[in-house]
Amino acid sequence: MLAADIMRDVPTVISMDATPKNYDEMDAYQHGRQHATVERFKTAINSRAFRAARAFAPWSRWAADSLVRDYEVPQKSVHVIRPGVDLTIFRPRLGARRAGPVRILFVGGDFERKGGPNLLEALAGISEPVELHAVTKSDISAIPPQVSCHVYRDLKPQTSGLIELFRDADLFVLPTLAECYGLVIPEAMACGLPVISSPIGAIPELVRDGVTGYLVSPSSTLALRNAIRTLVENPNLRTEMGTTALAIARREHDVVGNFNAIVDLLFEIGRPS
Repeated sequence: MLAADIMRDVPTVISMDATPKNYDEMDAYQHGRQHATVERFKTAINSRAFRAARAFAPWSRWAADSLVRDYEVPQKSVHVIRPGVDLTIFRPRLGARRAGPVRILFVGGDFERKGGPNLLEALAGISEPVELHAVTKSDISAIPPQVSCHVYRDLKPQTSGLIELFRDADLFVLPTLAECYGLVIPEAMACGLPVISSPIGAIPELVRDGVTGYLVSPSSTLALRNAIRTLVENPNLRTEMGTTALAIARREHDVVGNFNAIVDLLFEIGRPS
């Protein structure tokens, strides 16, 4: 925010998952609006920096729209370029699925903000045999006795243990209360998984409701339970949605292609006028 003078001299691209105003709109981040005078100052400081940039590479249309609407960034300067997923690492398991109950994967450092308690409550009402594999940094102390839950608190991004959980899973569930983008969602898609998540932030751009998974309100345990039950009871639907999700991941979320788009944009803004 203090580098505007430098950015005027050095052609600069700003990449972001959300604008400050996007972020303020997420109640679960507990970062709401302050006094009007403070908000005007914040907007002025951000706008000053944004005016100094040559181009923007927001991760989503959601963030791109905020740049244009809230900060008066010219539409022609905004290029949606998603962060991308390493498709050589995140890929489906070869061969038949491992035997056992339907495996549900949850990955979220902040278990409560990512909707973990709501997921446990939803699973407590499902009679079909399922296993929840929860990757989180949080302590989970209230697991209902009827829920089979395996908790992993020491797995880091892109490590072999986490990759194996993605490949072993049958569906991915992230009923998050606040999320700007959710990189774990395209990671799950790249592994051929249908995804159930929340219609907030940029997630509706990642999950096609009824096509690659379901979008359900994070406040509705019943809606979440019904979406999970639908996929648990219909393996063919899981396969169909997962296959479509994989195709989208390869087309829109390939880290190599998206990296090259960033490089092309840098060369474009760096050319002498």
